[in-house]
Amino acid sequence: MNGSGIDFVVVGDICQTPSIDDLAILTNTALAVGSDGSIVWQCPAEDVSDIVEAHAAQGRLQRLSKGQFLTPGFIDTHIHASQHSYAGTGMDKPLMEWLDAYTFPVERQFAHLPTAEVHSLYRRAVRRTLRNGTTTAVYFATADRQASEALADVCAEEGQRAFVGKISMDRHCPPGYCETTEKSLEETARFIESFRQRPSIVQPVVTPRFIPTCSDELLAGLGALVREHGCHVQSHMSESIDEMQFVEAIHQLKDDHHKHNPYPPCPTDAEIFDRHGLLTDRCIMAHAIYLSEGDVERLRARGTAIAHCPLSNFYFAGGLLPVRSLLRSGVRVGLGTDVAGGYSPSMINAMQHAVTASRALSIQQHHERHRLAGVKPWEPFPAGSSDTTSPALDWVNALYLATRGGAEALNMGKQLGLLAEGYRFDAVLWDVTIGDNIDFTGSESRREQLEKLMHLGDDRNIACVWVDGQVSCRRRDRPAQADCKARARDSNSVSWRADNRSAHRQMGA
Repeated sequence: MNGSGIDFVVVGDICQTPSIDDLAILTNTALAVGSDGSIVWQCPAEDVSDIVEAHAAQGRLQRLSKGQFLTPGFIDTHIHASQHSYAGTGMDKPLMEWLDAYTFPVERQFAHLPTAEVHSLYRRAVRRTLRNGTTTAVYFATADRQASEALADVCAEEGQRAFVGKISMDRHCPPGYCETTEKSLEETARFIESFRQRPSIVQPVVTPRFIPTCSDELLAGLGALVREHGCHVQSHMSESIDEMQFVEAIHQLKDDHHKHNPYPPCPTDAEIFDRHGLLTDRCIMAHAIYLSEGDVERLRARGTAIAHCPLSNFYFAGGLLPVRSLLRSGVRVGLGTDVAGGYSPSMINAMQHAVTASRALSIQQHHERHRLAGVKPWEPFPAGSSDTTSPALDWVNALYLATRGGAEALNMGKQLGLLAEGYRFDAVLWDVTIGDNIDFTGSESRREQLEKLMHLGDDRNIACVWVDGQVSCRRRDRPAQADCKARARDSNSVSWRADNRSAHRQMGA
């Protein structure tokens, strides 16, 4: 260990999940962050006491208090930045009706709003997610290229790692919000090229909305762009009953019009995406509730991941994702808020709903297997048979999905999702002494503190958020332990990276 090339050092406790069933709590740990935002080394603080003290003397030490600890930043693998304004609205409608009533009209407006207003809307959305500890987000923007580029610019300015998608769709869209196939492909290509001028913290993601709004010609063209540029891909897959019915109806019409269909009848979403080269190991498909066994194997073979969106699944999908079964099958799974299909931008909220959904599925399976065995739910299984119900997810598993699992889903498991040597310093600083939403007795272990936060916590318990080694937001009602010149812009005592872009590598608590 040495002190060269280090921008600052953090000393304190770290809580993280190296694997889905493993919670690691590292106490009194020193973590050195380089000027490039990477973690140079991590080790017990007593092993590098001389380096720690040297950085303290230079004002480049962040020593966490007893009530503070770090976790990796949250990775939201599916969220719609343009939909924040109507989150929590129309939650009683079926998916396709909800899209027509809210999503399409709001997204269409972004092409006609003044540039400053587009930036303002996106800035509020990005800041809200950062305030909730989301250091990486996989965003749907809109079908308008310039508005989508504005989202990428805002993410870069605010210091959030982001994958931003300009939506592609060329059929079955409302008037005024439908591109031709040619224009959609041309605009997507221009969108991808524009990222050559942006910092690497933001990246483009090819984004066909979903099968109902994308022709085979469009999907084939997007597949060609993916092969050319090596981009990530995102879409919605097998999301809801009415979406599945829509896809089936479209293919029935194709049979009726052409009298010949070279493909098997009613291909699944997975088959259609795969046919056009869109299922890759850099692809994340949201929802994926209604998968066949063949679909699961196809995703595993292609390395395609699923963005599990438990809250919106409850409201619009009408189904429960078998997360443990998918993981056992070798399919990678991350976690998403799916704003505004999910009404909360908080990944903690998504974690809580992931546990609830898993418990509901486990109970459902338990009762069904007892019914098939001819015994009551509280009775033992007959000799020679057993209850093979998968254990439900718990909060540790959900924390994995929200951090390490999201990194694996993005095929960035060697860069994100852990606070360890060689990884990017994307981190959340938790403080059990702030916020009035949780009663801490002072006798809890670190694990118990974390468990309470994962069940009861929110942005009030987050003191600071770093992305790529820089502070993206911090609470100003905490005494600073290092110089931080960012100004509070609004009344919630939170300061933002964009408020003082010259204050690089800031530290705050």
